[in-house]
Amino acid sequence: MSKSNLERQISSADLDWLCLMRIWTYTSNKKVVFIEQTSERIGKVDTAIVCKIVPLDQWLLACHSGAFTGSDDDVRDGFIHLSAPSQVDGTLEKYFPARDDLLLVAFKSSDLGPNLKWETSRAGPLFPHLYEPLQPRLALWQKQLTRGRDGKVVVEKAWF
Repeated sequence: MSKSNLERQISSADLDWLCLMRIWTYTSNKKVVFIEQTSERIGKVDTAIVCKIVPLDQWLLACHSGAFTGSDDDVRDGFIHLSAPSQVDGTLEKYFPARDDLLLVAFKSSDLGPNLKWETSRAGPLFPHLYEPLQPRLALWQKQLTRGRDGKVVVEKAWF
């Protein structure tokens, strides 16, 4: 297999989740509870690359300290919220509608190790959650996000 075919295969690693879904939850005393639930189809999620949407000042602090320990929401939930490339637009619209100081930082899922978990969100789709600080040195790239004429944040599909 040529390198370009291998790269194409990896970058389009869409998985059909036609198997066992694993959900990790925390009880009030911080013990991890493991629940298994079967599902005929959860959907397709592109899993080769995951992204963090982060305010510039927080990312600069993370780069200086060597680790991003999370936003207020991340700390509250006990994990770093990430998005697959196909989820970035929706995450921006829902959680960052008025922010103009944002970066999109991309990571190879495989570089983040076993503490990266794909878990069902409240609305149903699988989202990547990282259960350890995010290491800036592992970033593939970072892009400053800007708004287009329509007021929406511009995310170039070519970045992925």
